Amino acid sequence: MKTHVLLKAPISDGEHQKLKDNFLQYSMDFALSEPLTPHEREKKLSKAEIYFGKEFDLDHLELMQSIKWIHLQSSFINNYKFKMQCDQRNILITHSRTVEATNIAEYVLSWSNFLMKGLDGCLLKNEALIEPSHCQDKRFLQIGLGSVGSEIARLAKVNAYKVWGIRKRGPSFHPHCNKIYSLDQLHSLLSTSDVVCCALSKDKLKASVFNRASLQHMKKGAILIFLNNCELVDLKDLKLTLQKGDLKAAVFDSTHPLLQSVKDIEGVFITPAIAAHPLGSCKRALDIFQRNLRHFIYGNFSKMSNLS
Repeated sequence: MKTHVLLKAPISDGEHQKLKDNFLQYSMDFALSEPLTPHEREKKLSKAEIYFGKEFDLDHLELMQSIKWIHLQSSFINNYKFKMQCDQRNILITHSRTVEATNIAEYVLSWSNFLMKGLDGCLLKNEALIEPSHCQDKRFLQIGLGSVGSEIARLAKVNAYKVWGIRKRGPSFHPHCNKIYSLDQLHSLLSTSDVVCCALSKDKLKASVFNRASLQHMKKGAILIFLNNCELVDLKDLKLTLQKGDLKAAVFDSTHPLLQSVKDIEGVFITPAIAAHPLGSCKRALDIFQRNLRHFIYGNFSKMSNLS
């Protein structure tokens, strides 16, 4: 009987056929990305022994009674509940997180400069381009100073912003920040920040930390940028704040379904989680997955590799 493989990732028709031809001992199922009824989805998940995908829904794990190995292209592998449940059930986890800090930083600063210079207004209103203002002396508040946050801070400094950083462990030296603060000081910093970029996950901040109270503290005309962590903002409160004209814009790099409620609001810009996955990352992830599949066939689990 063939091992059932469930794939939920953007794979070309050519790659589909290649997988089927090269791995005859596996039954390849690409249908999870198609519209399915709840019953059809449950049936597919219950049969799956191997899962390959860009993202993962934790609720699906309960339904995957036959699962032996999960390969992900995202940082979801760091989710505590996911890791704990996989450990309890002896489910093998591999990953190909092709997250590149420089790509993310370039994404953030491209949006920041674009919006700061007022070019969005010209495009939205079909007016002639105005002379762009400079970013010099504008205040850039970077929340989270891990590898990604640090690279964003570095690039913001290169672009002549005054960079303030917030890190969970509190004030300390950082080479790319003019000043460093703790999370407790967030609200007091919002009123003087022109750009606020959040690179912390919802695991490290309270949900909806950007609620009505904090949004009201923000500087008029400020820009908010969220990197795949839209749960940190109360979208109803954000909608009201934007409609009142208190904020200039909110940028989300996320595919979260919650964002459907604000996608038509002027000043909201949504991209489908593109910053963390540069061009070619899906191909590289698939190459690693195929290499691991060959090791999995023969039980050579110690030779299965990851890409970080």
